[in-house]
Amino acid sequence: MSIDLNVAEVTAKAKVLLEALPYIQDFRGSTFVVNRIMLETTPPLLFLLLRFSLAAAVLYVLARSRPRTPGLFKDSAVIGILLAIGIGCQLAGQLYTTASKAAFVTGLSVPLTPVAGFLMTRKLPTTANFLGLILAAAGFSVLSWPSDATGVNAGDLIVLGTAVSYAVLIVWLAETAGRHDVRWFSFGQIAGDLLSLRLASHVFTGVLLQMKLAPLPFDTRETSLPSGF
Repeated sequence: MSIDLNVAEVTAKAKVLLEALPYIQDFRGSTFVVNRIMLETTPPLLFLLLRFSLAAAVLYVLARSRPRTPGLFKDSAVIGILLAIGIGCQLAGQLYTTASKAAFVTGLSVPLTPVAGFLMTRKLPTTANFLGLILAAAGFSVLSWPSDATGVNAGDLIVLGTAVSYAVLIVWLAETAGRHDVRWFSFGQIAGDLLSLRLASHVFTGVLLQMKLAPLPFDTRETSLPSGF
């Protein structure tokens, strides 16, 4: 009887999650458009510093009363650095490509994740995982292939760095998430991201921090990076 109840509970939760997926995808997709709008008036690194400062403050308030665990600093710092690379490449790439193409290239982290997993852990995906990966990649391509795609440009290649960093991040997260309190782990990730961005803002002052949007017509975006990069 208890087994049937557990199955029913799991089924009900799975149904709720499946029904929520389209809304989650809509929310995720909207971030690319919002990023593009913000980049019209705000330098990329300044935008990211403000964004993650606010997130870190909120997460610290939620986490401060929770217990900390050994290895929290190292595990969250790695994810923070990968997040900084991923989001930094994503925003910098959107200076030279469209939001729809940036979303599609970022989604390439899905097929890249098993590759990163094998290189990092030497674990091969199961047959079921491999088939699921093919279906997910095919479905993502159908749903998000940009109608304005006319070729590969410099912005697309920069955003590819996001896909690679996210693939590595997913593997690292899967290996370490179970060791830590979720609130402190989330705060550590965002704090590590923020510190990495602060360092980048000093290293690339006068370059990335001052980058402006390239002209939007396709004939200017489908070219190499401007000399200012």
